[in-house]
Amino acid sequence: MRILQLVYKIPWPLYDGGAYGLHYSMKAVNAFAGYHHVLAMAPSRQNTSSMHPLPAWMNEKLVFESIPVDNRIHPISAFLNLWSEEDYFTSRFKNNRYEEKLIQLLKTYNWDFILIEHALFGRYWQIFQQWAKHTPIILRTQNIEHQLWASIAAKENNLFKKSYLNFQVKRLKAFELNLFQQVNGLFLLSESDQLAIQSYQIKTPSVVIPPCTDRFPDTDKPIFPLLSDVCYHLGSMDWKPNQQGMEWFFQAVWPLVTSQNQKVTLAIAGFRMPQECFNWASDHISVEDSPQDAQTWLNDKGILIVPLVSGGGVRIKIIEAMALGKAIISTSVGCYGLGLTHQENIWIADSPSTFANAIIQLVENSQLRNQLGRNAASFAKANFSLQVIADKMQQALNSCFSKTN
Repeated sequence: MRILQLVYKIPWPLYDGGAYGLHYSMKAVNAFAGYHHVLAMAPSRQNTSSMHPLPAWMNEKLVFESIPVDNRIHPISAFLNLWSEEDYFTSRFKNNRYEEKLIQLLKTYNWDFILIEHALFGRYWQIFQQWAKHTPIILRTQNIEHQLWASIAAKENNLFKKSYLNFQVKRLKAFELNLFQQVNGLFLLSESDQLAIQSYQIKTPSVVIPPCTDRFPDTDKPIFPLLSDVCYHLGSMDWKPNQQGMEWFFQAVWPLVTSQNQKVTLAIAGFRMPQECFNWASDHISVEDSPQDAQTWLNDKGILIVPLVSGGGVRIKIIEAMALGKAIISTSVGCYGLGLTHQENIWIADSPSTFANAIIQLVENSQLRNQLGRNAASFAKANFSLQVIADKMQQALNSCFSKTN
């Protein structure tokens, strides 16, 4: 099976949920593809000259290429976009060099499938129509983008920004729904996303393919050590939902925590951490910008907090934490689409008081947090392991979307 995979950024180092998602999607495809070519965009904030070393699992059947793409947000171009017919979110990723390389690949090889990893690749649809008209094109969504941005806009306090975002969301929704109907198939991360797509009367075949991980402990060693009582949050802090979530946490949740237990310890690591976030630091709160090795950083921390109040899609960091047997506290928004059960394999808390209470209980009760972590690991292994997801993906391509169907 010959597969061309288009990704919107270089997923190394593994610095946020998007990077994790792309990394493991590529790894799953590579597990069954006979020939696998990845054409990545290298957005403005990624320096290709100092790119993180490629992972060791890459083999001779995978070719990885990247093209620099200037997708920076410019106030003038954002303003002028109001007189355009395209949404500003996806139009920033149109690039002549990327287009030229894509055409070259489409002309050179006869692909069995083209897997596009974001709705923004709909901006290249005319290229697909001209050079890959008979090749099945599968869209794998990390989010339903217009719903994500509508959620962000709803939490925006600046009236000008809120109005601008809502205007762009309308354009993005029209573009995205049209793309859903043009592609040959959809890989959706959750049943919740599938129901949302169906509510728009989209008839395109869709298959639920959750994110995956292979970060399960070595079975030759003790499976899970006793979890520490240190709480942690890890994520890209230039992503608006993370900013909104942590602002809510420190304004509404943390004062309730410290009023009951002043010894609770919290570690925060963020990529591209805004300077104002360091104001959160105190005797019991550490704040770190862009840890060199995020996977090592979280090893000695036992309780993941996910205080998201906006956003959409599936949180890869929750799947990673589950695989490692961490106890997890999340809002309903944070654990959306994962099929988890409150107080069995996660603690779901949507109000400041219930979130604070969850932290206190898990910090003070080691038996409770370790049982929650073990249950989470068992659920992750059964539902989100790399081999399970690779098999689902291969079966879906062969049975639902192949050229012969």
